[in-house]
Amino acid sequence: MSPAKKRRVLAKQAADALAHDDGAMDLDAPSNADIMPKLQKCHTDTMLNLQSNLDLLQKAPAGPERDELIFSCSVALSTLKLLQRQISLQIDNHHATVAQEERVKVEACSLMLQNLNYERNYLRREIDEFKGWKAEDLEKMAADELGMDLVTLGQDEEKADGDVHMDDEKKINSPEEAIDAYFFGDAQHSHRDPANHESMLTKLQEDKDERSSLVEELSKSKLELKELQRKREQLRNFLTQIPKKPSEMEKVGESLSGFFKGCKAEWLCSDEAGAEKKLELAKTLACPPSLKRTDRFQLAQSKLASPLYTLFFQIAGYIDAWSTLDHLDKEERDACNLEELIGADGMSVSAIPSKNAEEEGNQTWDVELSISTVNIIPAEIATMMGRSSKAGGDTLKIVFSYDADQGVVTSHAVNENDSASDDDILDNLFPGDDGSISPDIPTVLMKSEEEVEASDPDAMQGSDVVKSPGKPYHWCQVISGLNLPPPFSRESTGASFQVNACTKAVFRQLIRRIRARKSLGALLEVLSRRQNLPIHPAFRAEETSTSFASKAKVVSWSEEKDNHQVSLSPSMKRFVATIKRKTSTLKAAVIIDMQNYPSEPPIWSLQSEDGTITGSALSLGEQSGELTSLNNSNSGNKAPPLFDATLHRIENHVNTDLDQFVNQDVEATYDWILMHQLADIVSCWDEMMSSVEGNGGAKTKDFELRRVKGKDRQLLGLGENSPFFYYRQRL
Repeated sequence: MSPAKKRRVLAKQAADALAHDDGAMDLDAPSNADIMPKLQKCHTDTMLNLQSNLDLLQKAPAGPERDELIFSCSVALSTLKLLQRQISLQIDNHHATVAQEERVKVEACSLMLQNLNYERNYLRREIDEFKGWKAEDLEKMAADELGMDLVTLGQDEEKADGDVHMDDEKKINSPEEAIDAYFFGDAQHSHRDPANHESMLTKLQEDKDERSSLVEELSKSKLELKELQRKREQLRNFLTQIPKKPSEMEKVGESLSGFFKGCKAEWLCSDEAGAEKKLELAKTLACPPSLKRTDRFQLAQSKLASPLYTLFFQIAGYIDAWSTLDHLDKEERDACNLEELIGADGMSVSAIPSKNAEEEGNQTWDVELSISTVNIIPAEIATMMGRSSKAGGDTLKIVFSYDADQGVVTSHAVNENDSASDDDILDNLFPGDDGSISPDIPTVLMKSEEEVEASDPDAMQGSDVVKSPGKPYHWCQVISGLNLPPPFSRESTGASFQVNACTKAVFRQLIRRIRARKSLGALLEVLSRRQNLPIHPAFRAEETSTSFASKAKVVSWSEEKDNHQVSLSPSMKRFVATIKRKTSTLKAAVIIDMQNYPSEPPIWSLQSEDGTITGSALSLGEQSGELTSLNNSNSGNKAPPLFDATLHRIENHVNTDLDQFVNQDVEATYDWILMHQLADIVSCWDEMMSSVEGNGGAKTKDFELRRVKGKDRQLLGLGENSPFFYYRQRL
């Protein structure tokens, strides 16, 4: 390698090594603060090396050694040049950093100085403003505390009537002096002195606490005063109501005395051994301890009219008496004679605001009786419908209102959602009591004479009709304590009304009607689905195995709505059942009084609608009902083709022998009479057709119905000996 090239390579390597050292060191970082001594030391060492090389160069002869020294000197010069440049850069950086720090300090100091100038100017303005500030509220407070008139302060002593003398020599003549006197007791100290501000704040805090305690005591005193005034008003109202209470209690007790009359004889017997127990039982029955019951009666007493309160007391007393049956044993039940009470779980009575009164702006209240129909449905009906007796169902609400214009109590039934019920469930609850005529006829006539002119006879015709959501049933007036005469039937053939209504009878009829309608609806639904005819459990033990092996079946069940040949009342419906046995068909039509079922038993009529020989009809003409067969029907003791004696006997049997379809010991069997009659028709007709087939189509006069004869056959029809007699009379 030539010496020149070798010098260039060595210079480059030295420069790269120095550059690498410079890059590894950060001159601005605090950890490289000692870079300047290192550079200076390196510069000194290089300078010394250069001087030694120059000394050797002067003494060295020409040759390779001299060239090597020259090269070393040139490298040392390059290194010195680079070190000088690094030192100058380090000095420049250091000067720049110092200048930047000083510049920041100068800016911070200038900003602080500017803020201090702003604060000084603000405080000067505040001081100038507060020098002339007058504490008007403080002056007013000081004058009030000292008992001075703030207006008179500052006037002349001769005209100032409100001056207060602190002593014989000093007077208060200005608001400033009043403030000083309030805080310090004299005018020697000034409230404007900053040294006195701490004591002034302490006094203000003490006065504030004292006033807060006074305000709190005043508030408590006001509350106590209001409570005493309220108690005084209550006692005053109680004293005002005392003269009225005895008469009201006497009226309410008059109705209840008849209800508990049967129990009174047992409770007041001369049996000394059980006298205390019977007395305790009587107290539990008449007045069961209940805070809710007391509140309920107090609400009813304060809101209800007198007749409605009597009705409320009657119903609530009946429900409480019926509820006590669950807490009594058999001996106690026999002692209080409550076995005949009828009810259901879920019965409740309450006083509610009248909805009609809310619409009219009046403040009147009604009585609402809620009866859960779920607890009334018999278990066999619930099982037949595919659900338990506790599932499903709804609530029937009976609302009692008092019509002050008519002077009567009205009632109507609503559903669970307070919508009007379509069922006339309250009509004819007792015979002849349809609620179409007001029981208080004199009051109605007096109102009519006042409102209707005498020359308008057409307007007087409907004067006895009550135009209200409910109807004035007579049983409502009886349990409300209104002694009104019983209604009379408008029709000459109508049933006469019997005065046998009481709270127990009303509940018995309500439970009967609800159970009957639910049972009838379930039976009609079963018949419409063409299932096997169910029998009440009380009759299943009496049924023979032949009834289950019957070949006759009910194939259809439908309501006949358009029948111009038969005129029915609105409450009646006609149903037709089609019974088939092989190729024979029997039409069984029944008329059901949907309102009074089962007190009015269904009426059946039978008709054969095919070519089967029934009775004594032998020819096709007799079967078809031709005129010639009718004319000759009496010859040879032949019956007319349109009249079948055997079917007539079955009709009489199901319509008359009602004792065979009910069980007097099980009242729910009365609701099943429709199904029992139909099952008996199917059984009798099946037996009749079996006898016809057994005789090869011969006469069937030897066929006899299964009926009880002789002394065992005592109950027929609807007479006094019939099981339906007491049921129809609502007994």
